[in-house]
Amino acid sequence: MSIKGLKRANKRTKEKAEQIIKQTMIRTKEQFPVLIYAINLLKPKVMEETECEHLSTDGEYLFYNPVKVINTLKKDGYKALKRELLHIVMHGLLGHFDTHILYRDRQIMWASMDREVDWMLDGVLDQESDAKNNYYFFEDEDEEEYRVAHTKKQMKEYL
Repeated sequence: MSIKGLKRANKRTKEKAEQIIKQTMIRTKEQFPVLIYAINLLKPKVMEETECEHLSTDGEYLFYNPVKVINTLKKDGYKALKRELLHIVMHGLLGHFDTHILYRDRQIMWASMDREVDWMLDGVLDQESDAKNNYYFFEDEDEEEYRVAHTKKQMKEYL
C-alpha cells in the first residue's frame, strides 16, 4: 500500500497508465492543435509516491500516479484527464511558474492562478453548459475592487 490506501502499481498497471497518458496527450493535441508544441515538451514520468491527486509538472516532465490515472479514466473518462493536462499547460503558457515568486502567500497565489485557469477551461471545455460560460464583471464600490459573478443572481447578491 502507498499513499491514501492506493496499491503500488504493478508492471501491467504502469504500462496501461502510460498508454492512457499518451492517448490523453494525443486527444488533447487533436482537439487543440495550437498547443501541440507545449504538450510535446512534457515527457510522461511515473510518480507513484506523490500525494498529488492530479497530473503535475516541473516544466520538463508530466508526473502521474498510474493507479490514479486509471481510476480517473474509469470514473470520469478522457475528458477529465484532458482537463488536467490542459490545466497544467495553461499554467505554463500564462507564466504562472515564473511569477509565483512575486507572491508572499503561496496558497493564495496558487488558488488565484488555479481559478484563472479553471475559468478559461470552463469556457473552452464545458461549452454544453452556457450558464458556466457567462461571467458578469462589476465594480464593488464598498470594497473598491472588481468582482466576477457567474450569474445575474449572484451579482445581485454581491451588491
